[in-house]
Amino acid sequence: MAIPRYRAKRDKTEGPIVDLLKKVGFTVQPLSSHNVPDLLLGYRGKNYLVEVKSEKGKLSNGQKEWHLCWNGQVDVLYSVDDAQKFIYNVTNNSRDVGNAAKKEQSSEKSCAKKL
Repeated sequence: MAIPRYRAKRDKTEGPIVDLLKKVGFTVQPLSSHNVPDLLLGYRGKNYLVEVKSEKGKLSNGQKEWHLCWNGQVDVLYSVDDAQKFIYNVTNNSRDVGNAAKKEQSSEKSCAKKL
């Protein structure tokens, strides 16, 4: 059985953000599943999920739900400035990684169906 593929639309800010991340030593793997963050990053033995949006971009309802159900870190970067802050936080072991607000936790049953 074939795995369904989703061709993700890439935001124009993604290219400069990826270039910056690679320049400072991150490995970058673009992801392209529906509602899943855009990038899987590796840095010094740790992995990070990142959603890239244009400066005025918004998460879709499906993306918001995915972020709420994910029991791990996920960040949303809207600009190169956001990427620089993210890099600073990662390289300085800051607790301010994972900026996607999780104001309410979805039920496990609801999340199990989604992910």
